Amino acid sequence: MCTLGSDVKGLLSLYNAAHLGTHREIILDEAISFTKNNLVSALANLKPPLTTQVSFALETPLCRRMRRLLARDYISIYQEDATRDDAILELAKLDFNLLQSLHHEELENITKKAPPHF
Repeated sequence: MCTLGSDVKGLLSLYNAAHLGTHREIILDEAISFTKNNLVSALANLKPPLTTQVSFALETPLCRRMRRLLARDYISIYQEDATRDDAILELAKLDFNLLQSLHHEELENITKKAPPHF
């Protein structure tokens, strides 16, 4: 029988979801505390890519991460997954690199047009 304390994926989902609450929601605060304690204690026994996912979540909860940087993190996590689909991985990398290139181009255009500051 699997309990919530031993279901690391369930704990991780609950930990991320509990951070979506508003200030002083006691039950969600307790959920964060419970899941954080269990995730920290389970961390030493986990295997990649779950180890990386838990470490990232404990460092900064999912809802507080920048979406595009989160995509980069998940690309590296997905690379470690033995059941990955290489075509999807390649598409994710291409998408990320294309958007990064576009942002770089836009930044260059903005800096060329900006007045010099002394």
